[in-house]
Amino acid sequence: MIFEISMKIIPVMDLLDRFVVHGIAGKRKEYRPIENSVITNSAVPLEVAEDFKNKLELDSFYIADLNLIQKTENMNVNREEILKLVITKNYKLMIDGGCSALNDVTNILDLGINQAIIGTETLASISDLETIADNFDSQNIILSIDLMDGKLLSNNNDLKKYSLVDLVEIVDSFSLYAMIILDLQKVGSQSGPMNKSLETVIKKSPTTNIITGGGVRNIEDLITLKENHISGALIATAFHKGNITKKDLEMLD
Repeated sequence: MIFEISMKIIPVMDLLDRFVVHGIAGKRKEYRPIENSVITNSAVPLEVAEDFKNKLELDSFYIADLNLIQKTENMNVNREEILKLVITKNYKLMIDGGCSALNDVTNILDLGINQAIIGTETLASISDLETIADNFDSQNIILSIDLMDGKLLSNNNDLKKYSLVDLVEIVDSFSLYAMIILDLQKVGSQSGPMNKSLETVIKKSPTTNIITGGGVRNIEDLITLKENHISGALIATAFHKGNITKKDLEMLD
């Protein structure tokens, strides 16, 4: 699938215990509700989404449900907040809810979510991903290739054996909506979005719809991603700090 626009700009909301939190380098124990944001005075998901739409005219969101991903004792605590977003019908939502197999994806999509994200961190196996793609409209499915400092992040030792390029080539045949290349080490770091892993995938699989996130600092970084034919950019910190504005985004059109 080719996106209707050259590059989607997708604000990120990491949800933990019902609030939007500030992610830093994948250190989830240190995540705290967002504050001192130029976009919003709230950490309530619906209010944050409304502020992004009103101030930046953005209505597509990447949501990481950290309670589900980490399988906390209160793992369903964010469900009500997500449903509030769905009910408005004002937003397009892609959600990482710690999916590992078919039933998990069913639970996500049954909420009315646009795309379920399956991360390598929680994916049971490649065959499970293929089963998921066969049982749903593949355009409702996104694979997130989760990295930590460039290395594949997975609870499955078999998955860890794949190189990034080999994994992308295999999954490309499933015709998913997109693949996310996400190095958690770069999240909240504002260190720049390009890295060797991303550059390698772009060169080896130039027709693959790739979404990336982590490290985006300013409009110059977004221009670089666009020039490298990236299909979507996940952004949080740069928005909340005011380093990327509505006027900046208009430069990408």
